[in-house]
Amino acid sequence: MNGKSSPSCRIATKNQFDATPGTYKLAVVLSAGGDAFGKFESPLAIDPYDGKHFSLSGLALTNSAQRLNDIPSGLDSVLLEDRTPLVVKGLQIVPSGSNRFKHTDNVVLYTEIYEPLLTSATPPIVGMAYRIFERSTNKQVFFTEVVRADDFIQKGNSVIPVGMKVKVDDLKPGSYRLVMQAVDSAKNHAPDRTVDFDVTEVKCGEWLRRTQASKSMASGRLSSWRGAACCAPTRHGETAGSPVSSVQSQPLLFWLREITRNAYRI
Repeated sequence: MNGKSSPSCRIATKNQFDATPGTYKLAVVLSAGGDAFGKFESPLAIDPYDGKHFSLSGLALTNSAQRLNDIPSGLDSVLLEDRTPLVVKGLQIVPSGSNRFKHTDNVVLYTEIYEPLLTSATPPIVGMAYRIFERSTNKQVFFTEVVRADDFIQKGNSVIPVGMKVKVDDLKPGSYRLVMQAVDSAKNHAPDRTVDFDVTEVKCGEWLRRTQASKSMASGRLSSWRGAACCAPTRHGETAGSPVSSVQSQPLLFWLREITRNAYRI
């Protein structure tokens, strides 16, 4: 397990472990000695995967990504620690530990689409989209429309790692649910995946500093974040086949006929 302290005295830790498909309860206990301790528990569901069905992995959200060239230890040391980092197009991704973001954050969604037909003689078109709902009302507040997955497909590989920008800049502070969906031109629809997140307030002084900083950045920096992979369920209520999203998923196959590339790719 690795730990890193932040200026606000929070400690970020990360770890990986192997487990068979099933339903679990994940518990994390922290102690500084003595009788005082903290405990966090969360349900964890790992779906079976046989590589024969069109499906989606779990979802991960992040506002943190780092180029491998900027990591002093490089990728080799990570692999020697028997960990599988999330690396896409030269970026190493660290999923958020809280899924709490400010609307000024650069939030990215990571998932994988499993499409066994990609190895066939006539591979189908694959499309994806996400919707954002207010958790308190189930009101849909954003829909990307369907995006073709062409740029993420690796020839001969049935696994499609995907990264999409999450539009939090126009969201009011509150609690939200993101529903990820995927379809193909063979009329397959993957079970929907969901992840909960929160948007928090930004103080005026911080907003001003971030705005000034963003103006000094090269405009091509964000456009280079084109994809990412995630192969594990998230810890914030990620489920398959959410009742909220299943009502909204029917038009996706229709939209697939009209899909075009758009700005929601990273």
